[in-house]
Amino acid sequence: MKQLKIRKIETSCDIACSEIPSLLDAYKIEWNAIDILNWRESFPYCPKVMFRIAHADDRIFLNFNVTENDVRAVCDTDNGRSWEDSCVEFFLQPEATSPLYYNFEFTCAGFKLIGGGEYGTERNRAPMQLLSLVKTWSSLGNKPFGQRYGETNWQLSAIIPVTALYHSDIKSFSRKTMRGNFYKCGDLTPTPHFVSWNKIKSPKPQFHLPEFFGEIKFE
Repeated sequence: MKQLKIRKIETSCDIACSEIPSLLDAYKIEWNAIDILNWRESFPYCPKVMFRIAHADDRIFLNFNVTENDVRAVCDTDNGRSWEDSCVEFFLQPEATSPLYYNFEFTCAGFKLIGGGEYGTERNRAPMQLLSLVKTWSSLGNKPFGQRYGETNWQLSAIIPVTALYHSDIKSFSRKTMRGNFYKCGDLTPTPHFVSWNKIKSPKPQFHLPEFFGEIKFE
């Protein structure tokens, strides 16, 4: 099981999502690779995907950098079918003693899907008023553009407030130990792929498996 330490940083409460790459640059936050091909025989393609993450007590700052052969941006609404597009994802289980976890999914056009609940149960998606609290920025813009062929590099940044953990009574990320995983997928891209940060042991592509989450420690 991988371990990840998330540094605590200081910044203004009104920082824009587009400023997150520069902010993490300034703090020299390290990049981590999403490069595990769990289903290599069926889905051998591995785009180049990196992520870095920091927090400011009540907010998480995420920055993904992706280079892939082709990009797809068809989803045009939040809580839509994000996984069918060029998509990056962050799953977080706040407490190891509870099966409750959250999935934060982001398309290359900045649309987001947020779900919460236990595996094997009916997981409900976050209400729209809560979705609006999670900010995103994409270097490819914020509108669907269909399919683009040819190698493309793009970045996605997100600010996730602690209030986005809407089934949990957590006020701060500081000094918390949680569990989670990071993913890159694209079910309907020209070259479908399913790549993870922490290894998954499953006969077919499946990200909703908390038993394969890594350890995440917040400074």
